[in-house]
Amino acid sequence: MKLKRFLAAAIIAGLSAASFAETYAVCIGINQYGSSKDADGHEVDHNLRGAVNDANSMRDILVKHYGAHEGNIKMLRDKDADADNVVDGIRWLIKTAKPGDQVVFAFSGHGGRLEDKDEPDGHESVIVLADGKLLPGKLMGEFAKMEAANGVHATIVLDSCFSGGMSRPGGEMFQPRLKSYGDIKVGPRSKKVDLTKASMANLVLRTKGDEAPKGSYAFYYAGKADQPTIDLPQLGDTPPHGLFTTLLMSVIEDNPKTPMTDMFEAINATIAALNKQIKEKRPDFEGFKQAPDFEASTEARAKQPLVVGS
Repeated sequence: MKLKRFLAAAIIAGLSAASFAETYAVCIGINQYGSSKDADGHEVDHNLRGAVNDANSMRDILVKHYGAHEGNIKMLRDKDADADNVVDGIRWLIKTAKPGDQVVFAFSGHGGRLEDKDEPDGHESVIVLADGKLLPGKLMGEFAKMEAANGVHATIVLDSCFSGGMSRPGGEMFQPRLKSYGDIKVGPRSKKVDLTKASMANLVLRTKGDEAPKGSYAFYYAGKADQPTIDLPQLGDTPPHGLFTTLLMSVIEDNPKTPMTDMFEAINATIAALNKQIKEKRPDFEGFKQAPDFEASTEARAKQPLVVGS
């Protein structure tokens, strides 16, 4: 009888554990971009220093502080972060996560802007992949809404220039070394990745009806839509990182449950303090121009930490 009770308790415990929400993530870091020629024909080195470290740090934070399993995290670094692999990673997140789960898409690398007359500011923000292909902001907006419609909580963390424009179209939201390719002219190498809503139709809306679980989404931006962002060199014993990722990891290490609103208040206050301290010693220092920002699907989501329910 005791054995039966023990087995029954073990089975119930196993079923309960299986029902816990999971966290799935794709962490991307690209240092190696190679070079290109400017308008005068001079070689321009586009390589970064800290982007791969940023991706590794995001993985470590998810495992250490948010209970993610390493097997649920796909790492795409340097040449592996091409368009095919990144698209496969997005599809994997959509296919794998079930209602109540959390997905994280984290990117550190170059960002740029394309001319787009349909946008209010005349530009569309993009991130630049290892093969030169461009992942458009519209795709990130559709991805976030798609996961929310499936009852999944999505977090998109972007440490790249002009990242503040990477959620369009995001619907109604609650808003409170230069990692930049600048304004990009689309050509054979820099073609936009084609992963439209129509091509993902077989992946969307697995849950339907009024009783379907409600998901949410949040975007973490290294800067606003018109701002370049900083890739820091090695500072003493501290390895190279993006300025935004460095500050984000610092806040999370201090308190992983820090709400999104408080997190960005702390990050921007730190940048202001750094600017003041450096300028006192270096009057010619213009200061870090980036102002990290966020968007969330609801005010309630904005009051959540990086991983919902943690």
